[in-house]
Amino acid sequence: SVDSLARAMKLSNLLVCVYQKGISYHTLQTNIVTAKPVVSEAVNTVDKPKTFFRDFVVVASCILLIIFITVVQLNPKLVGDYFSVTRIFSSREGDDNQLYTRITNSTNILFYLFCSLILSFYLMLVFRYVPPVYAIAGLLKVSGFASSIVTWLMSSLLLLSILFLKIILIYGAAALFGSREMAGLHFFNWVRLLLIVFAPLVVMLVFYVILYGNDTSFHHALLKLIGWILFGWIAIIYLKLRRRSQYSAFHLFSYICATEIIPVMILVTVLYK
Repeated sequence: SVDSLARAMKLSNLLVCVYQKGISYHTLQTNIVTAKPVVSEAVNTVDKPKTFFRDFVVVASCILLIIFITVVQLNPKLVGDYFSVTRIFSSREGDDNQLYTRITNSTNILFYLFCSLILSFYLMLVFRYVPPVYAIAGLLKVSGFASSIVTWLMSSLLLLSILFLKIILIYGAAALFGSREMAGLHFFNWVRLLLIVFAPLVVMLVFYVILYGNDTSFHHALLKLIGWILFGWIAIIYLKLRRRSQYSAFHLFSYICATEIIPVMILVTVLYK
């Protein structure tokens, strides 16, 4: 009995060694069996929740806040346009040539980067506590603070590339369908919707994760919300462009299929695979 040995030797700590020839370290299991519950520092260390992800959430939130303040200082009017909820549904939105024709100027590109960082951050927060049944969950799996930062930046670059592919797709389809005047309005409102919807969701998730929120069903609902937002956007942009387009409903629907419906179907398939 180890307990009697400890009393006989008047020791509070004992080192117990087990030796067996040909022992397998990979399959070896050790257990401490006692009649009384013992508070073990080693056990507490194993059971202690890892805090690296909360540290990452705080650091990433500070980075996003700094970028947002920088953009506000550079062009406050553009920030107001991007975060205007009423203009998403407005059918009388004025044509701002500087806004729609300079879709790739430096300030807009900074906003695209900000949008990509937000979307990537949102996916990492959601997939962190979602059941591991999705392929993307494995790609966004992190095990430390450094890997969290690297994964966030790499996924943000991927999303930024998708944004630029979206620009090429919309302008190419608009030129093909003879509706080039709608391309800038279309893409700008798409980025506007992403920022208005996902920026508040990220703020909510940040506080939720920092306060040790890890309800699986809640995160799963936020994952499903992405699909509903994307399909809802299709209806919004169709109605918005329908009021401004001089072409038939079938002509406009074909344009929406090429620029929104087919890409959304592909994205949803990849996201929920």
